[in-house]
Amino acid sequence: MDCATTVARLPRMGETLGGSDFRLSPGGKGLNQAVAAARAGARTAFIARLGDDEFGGQLLEFLGRENIDLSAAVVVDGAATGAAFVAVCEGDNAIIVSPGANRLLGPEHAASADLRAGDVLLAQMETPAETVAAFMGQAKKRAARTLLNPAPAVEAATAAFAVADIILVNATALGFFCAPPGDLVARARRLLARDGQTVIVTLGADGLLCVTRAHDFRLAAVAVAAVDSTGAGDCFAGVLAARLAGGDGLREAATIAARAAAICVTRPGAAESMPRAAEFG
Repeated sequence: MDCATTVARLPRMGETLGGSDFRLSPGGKGLNQAVAAARAGARTAFIARLGDDEFGGQLLEFLGRENIDLSAAVVVDGAATGAAFVAVCEGDNAIIVSPGANRLLGPEHAASADLRAGDVLLAQMETPAETVAAFMGQAKKRAARTLLNPAPAVEAATAAFAVADIILVNATALGFFCAPPGDLVARARRLLARDGQTVIVTLGADGLLCVTRAHDFRLAAVAVAAVDSTGAGDCFAGVLAARLAGGDGLREAATIAARAAAICVTRPGAAESMPRAAEFG
């Protein structure tokens, strides 16, 4: 659950600032991406652990209204649902995440995942790194396509890089995994572990970069007046996965996902701000 407020500037250590427009809204990278994929028209299932608290019940109710398959979204007795504390400032944001029940999704659960040839498994790093690697390895065994968004950026995420068909990072995460020297293309290529992989680097107002071992291309950003960037990267990831699952090529899928993300930032909130397919085509 996202607990968000708007501030004139971000606080310094030890400082208390007043905020406005406090709101509770469904969030979490996995949930946001699942909603984005479902609204883009993909048959979507959500693999997660939630707490048996009020937040967990509200999130399940919200996901049910989005027609998302919740058979693998398990409520854990005595656990707290994950929460994020979001400060929104001039269209940008700073976030602190408390994982809660997300930590309880373990690698032992991967074997029971209902993954089939042609599916796209989209994973993030708000569950343990070893769990992500196990699920992605299981997906590859079943001929599913794998899309890894290693955010929040943690060193342990690199264990899943080799089994990811697509690695999706923003500029900050690229700097974490591949610091300079080297230009963007060279640094992105350092994430590639094998042939057949693609790295996508989202660059905000500067668009995005797609890199393989042999080729690279850029796409320009869609110019909009940003209100709240919370969830924009998740929107891109979810719509990208949905379009790839529907048969689009990478350039077409990325172009449409970028249009969707541009719409997302013109609205406040995270999951609720995800556009529907009719809005971005």
